[in-house]
Parts: sequence; C-alpha cells; structure tokens
Amino acid sequence: MGFFESFILALLFISLLMNVFLYLKVKQLNTELRNVGSKVELTKEELSQIRTRIEKMRREF
Repeated sequence: MGFFESFILALLFISLLMNVFLYLKVKQLNTELRNVGSKVELTKEELSQIRTRIEKMRREF
C-alpha cells in the first residue's frame, strides 16, 4: 500500500472512532435529558398542588 492509501485508511479509522464516541455521548445526553424532563414534571405537579392549597386558603379567608 502506498502512503495515500494508508492515509485514507487512517482517516477512516479516526472517523469511525469519532462516530462511536459521538454515539455514546448522544446516548448519555439523552439519558440526562430524560432525567431533567422527569424533574420538570415533578416541579409542575408540585406547583399545581401549591396553587390548589393557596386557592383553598383564599376561600377560607
């Protein structure tokens, strides 16, 4: 193999490694995004409960 062919194969190998790394990083970020999304939903539920309590207190007064 000539220098040019070796260079192309090296670039191909580097590209494959980068794609694997990016795949793993995207998978990790998707997991983190799901976790944050579930926390936001909990916060929305808590806010709804707080609003309900405030409305009940207003009616009592």
